[in-house]
Amino acid sequence: MDSELAGMRSLLEEMRSLDGVKGVCLIARTGPFIMGDAPRMEDPQPFASMMAVMLRAAERTSMEFDRKLEVIQVRLGDTQLLLRGAGPRHIVVAWVDGGNDVPSMVNGIDRILMR
Repeated sequence: MDSELAGMRSLLEEMRSLDGVKGVCLIARTGPFIMGDAPRMEDPQPFASMMAVMLRAAERTSMEFDRKLEVIQVRLGDTQLLLRGAGPRHIVVAWVDGGNDVPSMVNGIDRILMR
């Protein structure tokens, strides 16, 4: 488990280095915050729980449409929130500068996750 988390920490660092990424974190699909950046809040756990629920709802919706969920994109003014499943147990959440090419950023995150 420690080696898996060390590997995920390294992947988060790579994602954080992508141009326009303001923050990135790893969350368990069951809701707990694992590591990484957190929005400006004292306790990142409510944020992590909300992201897990959002991903589960979107995955269920994608099943209803018989389509594969690629990414959830939430526009928050000049910031975009990107949620992506990262295997069967994890979620990656990145918040990025909305002025950047978001599809390219999603592709960059996907390339890092596929290693």
